[in-house]
Amino acid sequence: MGQTKKSWPSECSVSGCGNKAEVGAHIQNESVQGVRIVPMCKSCNNKSGFFNLKDGILLALSNVSQSCGRR
Repeated sequence: MGQTKKSWPSECSVSGCGNKAEVGAHIQNESVQGVRIVPMCKSCNNKSGFFNLKDGILLALSNVSQSCGRR
């Protein structure tokens, strides 16, 4: 997983979801500043609003200017 030097997890990071982690989802977490990336299934990646992550999930930094914030 790039910055974290950890292997890609097999499951989605969202609490209660056991689906395969398919995408890197851009999230905002009230505990940390800035946009972060976590592995998620496509279904959870389409959710809006608040959700809980599983314990121990690493929040990778996102360089928004190089991805979704690029214009």
